[in-house]
Amino acid sequence: MEKIKLFQYISSFNDKEWERFSQFIRSPYLNQNEVNIRLMEVIDAYYPNRLTLLTDKKFLHNLLFPQQTYEDKAVRYAMSDLCQLIELFFAIEAFQSHPYQKELVLLDELSKRELSKAYAQQQRRIDKQTEQLQTNIKDFSLFQFQMHKIKERHFQRQRVRKYDNGVQQVVNTFDFYYY
Repeated sequence: MEKIKLFQYISSFNDKEWERFSQFIRSPYLNQNEVNIRLMEVIDAYYPNRLTLLTDKKFLHNLLFPQQTYEDKAVRYAMSDLCQLIELFFAIEAFQSHPYQKELVLLDELSKRELSKAYAQQQRRIDKQTEQLQTNIKDFSLFQFQMHKIKERHFQRQRVRKYDNGVQQVVNTFDFYYY
């Protein structure tokens, strides 16, 4: 069981994460493959104490595809697809645990879509939240660097012919973060 990536991933879940992943995989926006849901339900029935039973691919195939003859690649594809969804879940969970990153990504996306009013509102919201982040100087410096980088890209997208000190701000915050 230790060699199968899917079961390594699953064994890293705590109970709350397992419940959230169960909800995550049922989202039609993120998962359009019914086999993934069936595999999740099979694993859920054996989770956490009896997962070793599922290492037998023939046994797992019979649970997933009871009416079909055994095909090793069908089981491997199903396991691989579920691994990809777990990796997406890990990435989204990590992203959500960093609220300032979310704010910066949204700011950049608003700039890319040329939504100036929404960009300005988001910028003001970030400026208000920045005051709270200043307690941890390293996080604050990284945040400032990333924010100035986004502001500079936004300025470049506007194609305005005037001086902007955005590049200098990026360099200054970069220096402050590393030195």
